Amino acid sequence: MNIKSNKIAIAIILVLIVGIGCFLYFSKPKPIPKVPPKPVKFEILDSSVKLAPEVEKWMKSNEKKQGFYTVKTSKEVFVLLSGGVRNTTGYGISLNAEKETTDGIELQYEVVAPNKNQKVVSKQTNPHMLLRFETTTKPITGKIVPLAAIQPAVNGKSNSADKGVK
Repeated sequence: MNIKSNKIAIAIILVLIVGIGCFLYFSKPKPIPKVPPKPVKFEILDSSVKLAPEVEKWMKSNEKKQGFYTVKTSKEVFVLLSGGVRNTTGYGISLNAEKETTDGIELQYEVVAPNKNQKVVSKQTNPHMLLRFETTTKPITGKIVPLAAIQPAVNGKSNSADKGVK
């Protein structure tokens, strides 16, 4: 082989090496950025809000039963978080987390008992929270999750031990 053929062979080999390197670099799968859950838009309704008769009837039939209930109208979705019937005052509902994912909307809540030093009255109550969402085709689910199980540990100590959650 002569010098000219050697130079051409070396040039072809270099072009191939650069070409293969570029191909391998640009064909690497790019990491998919994690998209944080979208904030959920809803309203917490109090007793001053006038509800449609069918929604009022639905709420009254479920507010004394502990659980998570939904009803959909043509314009809105209503969610009732109910603590059931309690024999004293001081109970409440805490909405601890809400997130929208590709699968739906998830609500995490708990029934909160009165503080140990709080004065209570012996009286039947039914702690509940009524939420209103714009109409959605995504399912809305709810589960009882104590706030201590959601909050990050403080100073390396778990908050869950405070409420007996492990």
